[in-house]
Amino acid sequence: MQDNYQYNVGGGQSSQYNQNGDGMDTTPLTVGEWALTILALAIPCVGFILYCVWAFSKTGNINRRNFCRAGLIIYAVCILIYVLIFVVFGAALLGGMGSYYY
Repeated sequence: MQDNYQYNVGGGQSSQYNQNGDGMDTTPLTVGEWALTILALAIPCVGFILYCVWAFSKTGNINRRNFCRAGLIIYAVCILIYVLIFVVFGAALLGGMGSYYY
């Protein structure tokens, strides 16, 4: 009974590592690791580079990789929305300027 408990709760972390044989760590990240990940990603230029490195890495933690992939998708959607807003308001501004005569 005790061996089964340790295996299911976390004593058997080595069995979770590289479970699929693809080199990815499947162990859950701790609260401290998540905090450090989020703080590192909050650094303006370095954060974007870390997003790319962790999102496209073949090794490392699979949870961090999926988090970074989702973050990059959200970045891309936000940039597309910003570009769309600038194009629409820029066209409206330029169209409105053509009707004014001095």
